Amino acid sequence: MSDPNMVSLFSGANMKYKSLAQNVMALNSSPNLTYKLLFQIIILQIFYYFTALVLFTIVSLLSGWDFHIGSLLSWSNVTISNTYGLTLMFLWLINSLISVVFIALIIGRSRMVWDFVITIHFINLLLVMLVNGFPSNAYWWILQFVSATLMMTLGVLMTRWIELRDTFFENLNDIEMGSSMK
Repeated sequence: MSDPNMVSLFSGANMKYKSLAQNVMALNSSPNLTYKLLFQIIILQIFYYFTALVLFTIVSLLSGWDFHIGSLLSWSNVTISNTYGLTLMFLWLINSLISVVFIALIIGRSRMVWDFVITIHFINLLLVMLVNGFPSNAYWWILQFVSATLMMTLGVLMTRWIELRDTFFENLNDIEMGSSMK
């Protein structure tokens, strides 16, 4: 049988709404909230780097570029002066778009999207500083700002769409399909 605690970790997209007082009481009485948030941060960070690794590997193989894992944490190659730097910037933005889907599925609450996106990028900054020192490349900082803005905007829109769909449109008839939405 499945563990009810594991199921609740991914229940963000299917939550039903309660009054504010009920939500606050539930949060304060939950001893596993810290572990749930930590688990969600770790899972999002793993997905963030895994999708980047897959994207970078595929494009490097197709382009004939020499790729190593350290490139994921390098800020020196992010530039607009050559094709490689522009490709890296484009791949990080594609990675941000893919990460929005993971944020919506794992977090599922629009009010928490900003926190998780900032946390993802802060951990990324710490790892980059640990591996290559403090980023002094302005293009890397611009890329991080655009990436975070893109993830926040689309993450909030996607999670709000899920929240509104579940809340307001649950029992309406689907005109196109001729049946009720479930």
